[in-house]
Amino acid sequence: MIAFKGGFCYLTRSDMIPNPWPGSHFVFEGIDGCGKSQQVDLALQFFRKNLSTPQASSRVVTTKEPDNRRTWGNRIYKDLYKPRGLHTTNPVGLQAWFALDSRENYINNIIENLKTGDVVLSDRSRPSMVFGAESENQIGELMHLNTSILGEHFIWPDAIFIFDVNVETALQRIKEKRRKLDGHENAKVMSRVRHNYLAFAKTYPNCHVINAELSSHEVFKDVEKIMTAVLELKK
Repeated sequence: MIAFKGGFCYLTRSDMIPNPWPGSHFVFEGIDGCGKSQQVDLALQFFRKNLSTPQASSRVVTTKEPDNRRTWGNRIYKDLYKPRGLHTTNPVGLQAWFALDSRENYINNIIENLKTGDVVLSDRSRPSMVFGAESENQIGELMHLNTSILGEHFIWPDAIFIFDVNVETALQRIKEKRRKLDGHENAKVMSRVRHNYLAFAKTYPNCHVINAELSSHEVFKDVEKIMTAVLELKK
């Protein structure tokens, strides 16, 4: 049902558009440094091994949001390295850019592959809207924003993996990569976003919070079980 608060209409779990196509969509989420990209790689290896038989008619594809090869994704990446970019002056407004990048991804990549029965692995998608919420109370407003931009293309994933990890662990992992930090990669922002992710998981369907403090292969055991269960339901 649709709930109203502060002049906005908020979508609840029953308002999400289920995936109507034979393909399966798995989304990998979490704060920066949670290890989600490594989990995407492990999932890709898993599916390439299990979909490589002559009888397999489906294939596995990966997507990324934002993607700097797309117009809005390129703008987002540039903004995140500006000290006074939208990510600091207007976080909600920046989420409109993310939604526009996601809309292009859904139309040109995700939906087309789901229609043909493929497995789609997304390194971030719209659950990452929680980065723009100053508190969990603002998530509903961001969901409304995303729905208004994506419209009928906002097909809900079959499973959303939220890799939960302590901020200290995440920051240490980022530092070990020896790369420049962007505007989202500091303890204050990451603590807020982690809280928002957990609130998101309690509100919206198909979310699975996974302890990402363990080794990547231990973490993937949980991911594999959930993906296998989803694929069984698709048969």
